[in-house]
Amino acid sequence: MDNAVLIALSFSYSNRKIGEVSRFFRKLYGYENHSHYGRYRSRVPRFLDRLPYVRYSKGLIMVRGDDAETVKKYLTDNGASILSWEVVPSKEDLEKLQGF
Repeated sequence: MDNAVLIALSFSYSNRKIGEVSRFFRKLYGYENHSHYGRYRSRVPRFLDRLPYVRYSKGLIMVRGDDAETVKKYLTDNGASILSWEVVPSKEDLEKLQGF
């Protein structure tokens, strides 16, 4: 694998409640669940946990070229607008993307 796809996503707050935006990002990235005042913690896996990816910021991720169409379809089906570019990953990023 020599290529990767950099995806910039935007999920607009207009005409949406804050909770809806939070649920979208939780479904995408997963989250830490705390119960009994933080005594018990567990990780709730979500969509991107099944794929190797590099997260640069809240709306900027890099995925393998093979997985790019799956990720793009998921994002657009859930109402996000996306921009994508084919890039050549650095050695560190390549190791993370091949880590699965």
